[in-house]
Amino acid sequence: MNFIHLPETASTNTHLKEISASCDIHGTVVYTWNQLSGYGRHGRYWHSDGAKNIAVSVGLKPSPDAEFAPMSIVAGFAVAQAISAFTKLDAGLKWPNDVMVDGGKVCGISCERISTRFGPRFVIGIGINVNNSQFPNELTAIATSLLLKSGQKWDAELLLSDVVNSMFVSYERLCTEGFAPILADYKRLCVNLGRVCVVLSGDRRVSGIVTDIDDTGCIILQKECGATEIFASGEVSLRSADGGFYATGC
Repeated sequence: MNFIHLPETASTNTHLKEISASCDIHGTVVYTWNQLSGYGRHGRYWHSDGAKNIAVSVGLKPSPDAEFAPMSIVAGFAVAQAISAFTKLDAGLKWPNDVMVDGGKVCGISCERISTRFGPRFVIGIGINVNNSQFPNELTAIATSLLLKSGQKWDAELLLSDVVNSMFVSYERLCTEGFAPILADYKRLCVNLGRVCVVLSGDRRVSGIVTDIDDTGCIILQKECGATEIFASGEVSLRSADGGFYATGC
C-alpha cells in the first residue's frame, strides 16, 4: 500500500483521479483530516467537519470478478465490518453501501470506475462520521456519528487503519474466492432485505419489498402488483416507505 496524507484537499477522490494520469493508483490510499468539497454517490455533497471525520480514497484495479456494482457492495461490506469490529456497534448496510448504526448514517461510500493508461481502476471514496457532535440542520434527520451512537470519542487514525486494512482484505478475498461468499455475508448486514422500500429511479417512484440481491449486486423488488423488477447500484436511491431509513439488525 502507498499512503498519501494531504494536510488539506478539496476531495481525496479528485486527487486520486488526478494522479492516476501519471502513476498506477492500484494500492494507493489518499487521506486527509480537512476535506473541503467531498462528494458521495451521484456526486452529492458530503459534509466534513475537520478531524472529526475520516475522508479517504482507495485505488484498486478490477479483479476478474469485479464489475462496478459488486465492487460497490464489497467496499460497503468491508467498511461496515471494520466499524463493527472497532467500535462493537451493530453496523448495518443500506443498499448498496451506506453504513448505518441504529437507523442513522455514519458512513457514505462512492465507487467510481475510471480509465487510465494503466488500465481501468476503481476509485473508492469513504467518508466516516467519527467524533461529530452535531450536523447541519438539513442532515440531522439522516446523519449520525460513532460518537453520538456510542457516547464516547474514538481514535480516528486507528479506525482509518482498520478500515483500509479491511478494504484490502475484502479485495483479496474477492480476487481469490469470487463475489458470492462476500455477497452472502453482505446480505446478513443489509437492512433493506425483506422490508418495504421506495425506489427512486429518475422520475419513477416504485414501492415494494426488497426480496433479494442478485449475483451482480442489483436489488430485486417485488412490486405491489406482484411483478418483480431489478434495479442496479448507482441508479436508484432507497428509502423506507415513510421516507426514512431502517434500523440495523434485520
